[in-house]
Amino acid sequence: MAIIVDKTHHIFMGGGHEHDVQCWRTERLTDESFEYHSFVSVNSLNGYRALWMIIRITDPNKVNALQEYSMGYTGLEGAADDTLSVAWTNRATLSYVRYDKVISEFFNYAS
Repeated sequence: MAIIVDKTHHIFMGGGHEHDVQCWRTERLTDESFEYHSFVSVNSLNGYRALWMIIRITDPNKVNALQEYSMGYTGLEGAADDTLSVAWTNRATLSYVRYDKVISEFFNYAS
């Protein structure tokens, strides 16, 4: 992920909206096989739905660690459409892809 120095510049555009994505939760498994990071945009989209991303890092202590991504839209925490909390609970069974596939499929850009 990018390090944001100037908070007036948002991390990316998506769906015609600027998304300022902030860390929500992080977990490293005790056997260090996986590390998970979840992010959620603080800007609302279509009412109160925000963008979320969960990153799974395989073998986080290795030089060539593999990073994979899963994304979706979520409502506010505790709301009926809070898909981020559900995704975080089920993070071990989510479908993860490379970032270029996320860009081409989720944002509908040509790869």
